[in-house]
Amino acid sequence: MNDQPTHVCDLLPASGMITAEAFATLVLRAEGDGNDLSRDIERWSDGLKAAFIQHMGSEVAPATMLKQNFAQPFDASANTAG
Repeated sequence: MNDQPTHVCDLLPASGMITAEAFATLVLRAEGDGNDLSRDIERWSDGLKAAFIQHMGSEVAPATMLKQNFAQPFDASANTAG
């Protein structure tokens, strides 16, 4: 995009639900700079999906929640009860 790096946020839909698998694919697309994703998907997809589930607490999350998470990444107070 205009010689600027693509961030996964640039590829997220404005609304709807995102699965861990879809998120992993979007991350790889953002990082892939147009290369064939098939090898990257095999190598990184399972780890990205697991990280998504661990961080979001579910295999599916609203796109708006993901965008909010990227605005304030890894805010421990937002991810813990109490």
